[in-house]
Amino acid sequence: MLCSDVRCRERVESGSVPEYGLELSACPLCRSPLVEAEPPYDPPDGAGRRIANRSAFVAEPWQLLPLLSAREAGWLLDAYRWFLTHLGDAAHASRTRLVEPVDSEFVADDPSGAIGCAGGDLPRLLFEACKRHAGLSDWPCELVAREAGLVDRFAPNLVLFSIDGEPAGTYHASEDPEETPTITYDPRLAAQPEVLVATFAHELAHGLLDTVEAAPPGGEDFEEPMTDLAAVFLGFGIFLCNAAFEFRQDFDGRFLSWQSTTHGYLPEDTLAFALALFLRTHAIDPEKAVRHLDPNPRRYLGEALAQLDSIPEEIAALKKLLWSARDFAV
Repeated sequence: MLCSDVRCRERVESGSVPEYGLELSACPLCRSPLVEAEPPYDPPDGAGRRIANRSAFVAEPWQLLPLLSAREAGWLLDAYRWFLTHLGDAAHASRTRLVEPVDSEFVADDPSGAIGCAGGDLPRLLFEACKRHAGLSDWPCELVAREAGLVDRFAPNLVLFSIDGEPAGTYHASEDPEETPTITYDPRLAAQPEVLVATFAHELAHGLLDTVEAAPPGGEDFEEPMTDLAAVFLGFGIFLCNAAFEFRQDFDGRFLSWQSTTHGYLPEDTLAFALALFLRTHAIDPEKAVRHLDPNPRRYLGEALAQLDSIPEEIAALKKLLWSARDFAV
């Protein structure tokens, strides 16, 4: 297992990538999530092979490692192509935009409800807004608040969006088409609206991906990371990036304490690259995202944009897929 943060002190100072055992889930130095040392996805016809020798993706001696390797970036490019091929219809192309963490994005007909409001209605309000942005307003789905701190007994077809190993949200769809899918969430997340939106976006992406029979790039092993990506491709990239890693420092007058928390299945750098891919494909000004991003994903986004700008033909191919759907909508 490898540290997912390309700026980890150990990686930078040693010039190599230290490996850790399976017993660890986070880097012992920077607490970033660990990822598999050898990602199994590397098809001969994949984007990773096409961009393998591009300078922006090649690690040069005595230089910082690229944000993502060609193989890592290749999976994201292939995943977005797969997403647009199977889910990028005219409705998606005309509707999808970057969702920003501002009140106006989460207010429909009721101006009293907003992302900054308090009370028991906030999760429901955010959930319905997420459904609207994802184009799933008419999708029947039951939203259930789990008992805080409850350890779930995992059932078949139950999929988790985790916080340091504990489920922030779950998605359950029965094999019986007559049974309504269920999404659960930890009600304590009402105090963290951005994380709650990221959770809902991930679980709604599960429902959307369930409608596609074709396996995503990488197959079942990549199902959860693909769901994180789908949430980004639906427009929720800012929320996924900011929710990926949280660091808090508290001082009670006597003691200083720190706490770090990870959310989801992909690290900040990968999510930032996915967000950059979304922005370039939809021709959205990156400043719309930059002003809302936390420091780490903001820096990663700049590096990701630079890498993507070195492979314009890959972006052009994705734009063609998206624009063809838009032209059909018109």
